[in-house]
This record gives sequence, C-alpha cells and structure tokens, in this order.
Amino acid sequence: MKKLLILLILLVSFNGFSQEETEHKQIKNIFKLNAVPLFSGVFEFQYERVLSSKSSIQIGFGTGGKSTTDRQEFQDMHLNTFGSTLNNPKNTEYSEKTFTVNFDYKYYFTEEQIPKGLYFSPSIQYIKYKESYIAKEQSSFGNNDGTFDFSDILRERDFKLYNIRAIIGYQFVVAKFITLNPYFGPSFLFGDANDFFDREDKGEKGFGLNVGFYVGVGFWE
Repeated sequence: MKKLLILLILLVSFNGFSQEETEHKQIKNIFKLNAVPLFSGVFEFQYERVLSSKSSIQIGFGTGGKSTTDRQEFQDMHLNTFGSTLNNPKNTEYSEKTFTVNFDYKYYFTEEQIPKGLYFSPSIQYIKYKESYIAKEQSSFGNNDGTFDFSDILRERDFKLYNIRAIIGYQFVVAKFITLNPYFGPSFLFGDANDFFDREDKGEKGFGLNVGFYVGVGFWE
C-alpha cells in the first residue's frame, strides 16, 4: 500500500492543473495501478481512453513476482502444489514471475459524464507465469559413517494462458481527477502448462473469479 501511495503522489505532482480551470472539462485519459496484485509483488498498470459518451477502451500490462529462501515457507508451498514435502531439504529457494497483457472494452450504463459510473467490460488477458522450486533433498537412508547424501531438486511450472473476462465495475471520480475503480467478474482461463518434473505437459482451463481495485489519475486533453 505504501508503494501505491508513493506512485499516486508522483502522478499527481505531474498533473499540473487547477480545479477552477478544469471544473467543466471531461477526463479523457486515466493512468491506473491495480492495488490487489501488489500484495503478491506484481505491478499492474492500466491506461483508459474515453471514446464516446458511453464507451472507453483500456489496455494494460503487469509484471513482477516474489521469491523466498525460507525453508518452512518453501515446504508449505511445495505441499500445496505437489501434495508432499521434501525430506529435510536445504538450500531451498522458491520463485515466481508473472507477466500479463490485457485489452478491455468498457460500456458505461450511467447517465453521468463518463468515466464515472457503472460499467460492463468484456476483456481478454494474456498471462505468462513461471514458478520454480530449487533445493537439495536429504536421502532417506544414511551412509555407514552416519552422514547423508543430498540430491538436487528442480521443479518448474511454466504457464502460457488466456483469460476471457466479463467484468462489472464502478468508477468513482474524487477530487476532480482521482479515480477509484473496484471491479469483479467471472472468467474462463485456458492455455498450456509445461511441468518439468517427470510429468507430461498438459492443458489448463477452467472458470474463475477476477477481483481488483484500480487507483488512477485522470487527465484532460
């Protein structure tokens, strides 16, 4: 949340306008940051452009991820993903990286001047996601001298997915140019998942729920 506030302050500092001069003008462009993915270390930026009195388009991308070398956290995530933990591992390292690109069309139902109000948005999103588990796992049986051998473990999953979304949202405009935009909606995810640990490659698909909260700064032409 601190990162979100810093970015918002920077955007406002470059806006360069007075409220009196813009009181009767319509916001045409909005630059946004999605607050929800920040909790997983992903920065998702969006640009919305007003097309008419009822519609706009929005394009964006996200990038980021997280990593940890904490053994207990590694074991918990390994258990959640693969259904088992490693035997007394050491040198554990978990990492994930995400890259997304999206295109949205937004239709506003409101009678107010958009981009304020309730809207429906069909959307398509491309997601590239990779996670890896690296560790040394202790052998189950010790040597004659009481020592144990360790084997190298590398398990990776690489996803290339498409996310078809049907989003309902409401965009608030406060202080003349700040936008707050909660949204949610169902989605259908499909694509390829390559697993590199003695399992066959497989396809991934299924229904899900998309939830987010954009915070943005609007600009006039």
